[in-house]
Amino acid sequence: MAATDQHTQQLSATQLLGCVFLPFGIGYLISDLLRTVNAVIAGRLSVELDVSAGELGFLSSLFFLAFALCQLPVGMLLDRFGPRRVESLLLLVAAAGCLLFASARGLTGAAIGRTLIGIGASACLMAGFKAFALWFPAHRLATLNGYLMAFGALGGVAATRPVEAFLQLSSWRALFVLVAIGTVAAALLLWVRVPERTASTVPVPFRAQLQELAAIFRDRRFLAAAPTTFLTLGLAMAILGLWAGPWLRDVAHFSTTEVAQTLLWMTLSYVASLAGWATLAGRLAARGVTPLRLAMLATLLLCIGTALFALAPVRFAGLLWPLYALAAGGTPLLYAGVTSTFPAALTGRVNAALNLLAFAGAFILQWLIGEVVGWWPTGDYGYAPRGYQLAFGVLAGIQLLALLWLAFGWPVTARHGEIGRAVCPAAE
Repeated sequence: MAATDQHTQQLSATQLLGCVFLPFGIGYLISDLLRTVNAVIAGRLSVELDVSAGELGFLSSLFFLAFALCQLPVGMLLDRFGPRRVESLLLLVAAAGCLLFASARGLTGAAIGRTLIGIGASACLMAGFKAFALWFPAHRLATLNGYLMAFGALGGVAATRPVEAFLQLSSWRALFVLVAIGTVAAALLLWVRVPERTASTVPVPFRAQLQELAAIFRDRRFLAAAPTTFLTLGLAMAILGLWAGPWLRDVAHFSTTEVAQTLLWMTLSYVASLAGWATLAGRLAARGVTPLRLAMLATLLLCIGTALFALAPVRFAGLLWPLYALAAGGTPLLYAGVTSTFPAALTGRVNAALNLLAFAGAFILQWLIGEVVGWWPTGDYGYAPRGYQLAFGVLAGIQLLALLWLAFGWPVTARHGEIGRAVCPAAE
């Protein structure tokens, strides 16, 4: 029952939270559950599908590959057709992917299912951002975006101890069938509950959109932030979404229950940190501290954490992983830090371009970690600590180089530069 603009103008703030924030929050929650659930079921997938560490990393990372490839088209679709229609229909694709994944008997079927899940979930975050931009005042967007990510991260919480408890009673295949049903319900909720509203501006012609995208990819600010976005956001998703679980099993020698419990605390820390970093950014903005500076601090902390795990700190593993997640919650501030320096008319496509890099990074890094770890199998689908040490150590070093590239390559005096004047002169 999509309402007209005239009717929805009369909705209160509370009604907007119920009709806009909550439905998109549920969609993103499902997306985050599907992104991270393989960390808990990794051992079962290895056994039932008979896959190696490299194949497991590739299988899980297909979500990120599909997600990344869809970002730019999804951004254009959201501008053209609105977030309600786009996310509702794509969630049905995710539900079909869940059913196919649940019925897979080998790597091929599971890979197709995982790819469809990634395609179907590709609009969940950007659709929420787009809906908030349509419905809420601009000064509330940074906080709402942070709270959306925190709410969605509850899906990652559900993918830890609750999933492990479910697996004690049933199978991972039954789990994906239930998630498919819930995904269809979320799609229906979006379609029926979210009021319709279109942007007041005239849509940009397709050719002009492509020209603006090309200009974004050439911009000095984007080029300075690109390596850190790829490595920091991508590595955080790759590790928290999959390799934290196998590390706890193979390096710290945690039991299945202990792994699930640690992942639960880790994910709760991530949820709290997303909201905490967003709140901190809002308060420090008045003192001249930009979101980009906070994102760089979070990146440095994450780099230190990655290096620590390369040293295999088994004794403190149960504490360090939640701390690692606390640092990871600050890295999405890169989005606000970069897009705030571009004209408003371009921020949607800047976000999409950054998201493309982040999920491309997650796909490649999650896969490569599996390939490196797989060089030292120990039997029973386990792997020696040296593989994790090599993978995490090398990535920590590269991550530090990317942070230095951002720190010294960012044009500190540039704001709404040549891209706004040459490509979108009206945007400023």
